[in-house]
Amino acid sequence: MSWQVYRLYQVTRAATFVQRLMFMMKDAATTAEITERGVALVGLVVTLQFLAVMCLWSFITFLMRLFPSRPVGENY
Repeated sequence: MSWQVYRLYQVTRAATFVQRLMFMMKDAATTAEITERGVALVGLVVTLQFLAVMCLWSFITFLMRLFPSRPVGENY
């Protein structure tokens, strides 16, 4: 369980780092190279956010199996 929380933490930290990098690039002169890097960073943020959703889904699924809403014996 702790590895899932840590992985979610790592993904959110990476997304925050990339977003800060994009914010720092905002004032840079607009060139073709900067535009390409900006597009790549946006794609990276989208990918990291998708991974964060998947990590969160995995963690919630784990918790739901660990603490079922009704006793497991009722399923049989």
